[in-house]
This record gives sequence, C-alpha cells and structure tokens, in this order.
Amino acid sequence: MTDSAINSVLKGKNSRLSAEAKSFILAELAQALLERDRIFNFIQKIENEEVRELALRFYINGESWEEIARANGQPGHATSYRVQLHRYLKSFTNQT
Repeated sequence: MTDSAINSVLKGKNSRLSAEAKSFILAELAQALLERDRIFNFIQKIENEEVRELALRFYINGESWEEIARANGQPGHATSYRVQLHRYLKSFTNQT
C-alpha cells in the first residue's frame, strides 16, 4: 500500500475508522516498517552478491520467483533461485 493510499484511509473525509482503529493501524504499520528495516539490514550483510540480490528482490521488492527468473533471462529456473536462497538461509541458521 502506498503512502498516499494509507493517508487517504486514515485521514480521508469518508474514513469511517475510529480514532482507536487508526491508532492501531499506525502502530502496526510502524512495527512492519521496523521489521522491514531489520530484514533489509540482515540482507545487506549477505556476502554472496547473487544470494543478496535474490533476497532483496524476493523479500524487499516482493517479486515472485517467476518474475526474478524471467528478469534474469532464465524463465524456467524459478525453483533453482528459491532453493539457492533457502540453502543459504538454512546454512546461516545452522551456524548460529
């Protein structure tokens, strides 16, 4: 949801949300943004450039594995990209 869409929902004249509901939505949005930043910072620390790019495109940009594969000129390799990232994340969690 874009900032303007959020603003129109929360501040619009036709908004039927209570002050409590608006406050709840803003608090949830703030938490989501903090979590996004935490994930982004983790991804930035990935040394393998290809894996870092996959993680950014999937987790931050919200691209599907099919979109990522097509953009890389390999439309039939969506599963390969997914498995590559999964293996990296699994190896990382096994190290900690």
